[in-house]
Amino acid sequence: MKMNWAVWIPIAALMFAASAAYAAVSVDTSGARPADASIQIGASVDSRSDSAAVGQNMDAYLGIVTPGGVLYTFTASSLEPPVLAPYVSSLGDSQTWHKLLSFQYVHGLDTGLVNLLTVPTAGLEQGVYTAYFAIATREPFAVQAYDCKKFYVGDSPLGNAVGTFSGTWTNQTYGSSGGASFVVTQDTSGGFSIKTNLTGNVFGSPAPGEFTINGNTSTDAQGNIVLNSATPIGYLSGSIGADGKLQGSLSVNSQGINSLDFSGTVQGPSLNFNYTVNFVGGSTASGVVTGTNTTANSCL
Repeated sequence: MKMNWAVWIPIAALMFAASAAYAAVSVDTSGARPADASIQIGASVDSRSDSAAVGQNMDAYLGIVTPGGVLYTFTASSLEPPVLAPYVSSLGDSQTWHKLLSFQYVHGLDTGLVNLLTVPTAGLEQGVYTAYFAIATREPFAVQAYDCKKFYVGDSPLGNAVGTFSGTWTNQTYGSSGGASFVVTQDTSGGFSIKTNLTGNVFGSPAPGEFTINGNTSTDAQGNIVLNSATPIGYLSGSIGADGKLQGSLSVNSQGINSLDFSGTVQGPSLNFNYTVNFVGGSTASGVVTGTNTTANSCL
């Protein structure tokens, strides 16, 4: 993994405000497109709600798992300003982890987001990475808190939409609703699939059962992935843009309905889009589909 690690930004903020109660990693992908973009990785810690471990010696760990499954942990150098050095480690073996820094627990502080490093993505392996931040007691060793964020590196507009989105659809005009889940996968040959499962009375009829939308991640002149696929509820035509914007239409296989138009976003942690049902005769009904990427922040 070829990476250039950015200059450390204030290490003291983490040294004096680490918490056994809460640790969070925040990753700003800056769109992760084009491939030479930079990704900022930072962490925040909050010790306001727990004073049980005041004075205890603890260590903080920062790690990144590559698409190939290799874990790198980082150590801050003694240089001024400090810089980060990566080491190959094993996620399942804490003895191989290189600690970022050591500190003594202090109660009552909140660091806010502290930027730790900047990763230029040019030349990196394309795929989904996971950034970790963890806090552990030293003797005996025990992880007290950890968090993670997944992020995509690469040229595909679909990259940040990979995962399992679980949520609901709601017809705001008539008050009907149901469940909605979408499992988005991408293979190394450029193909992708969206496994779709809807529950409730879809277009006034029983749910169609699970179905799959297949496609190719090759893009048009505007950099959009084009969606064209037959489904049990109608023929789908649409696109997914590099910015995560989703738009298109569905020619509905249901008596009394002509089509459905939709637009919204699908990226990273969430999916949100509005839809309009166009009835025969000219009337319409409006609704929303919302979902959360349940795999976006799954850590271990």
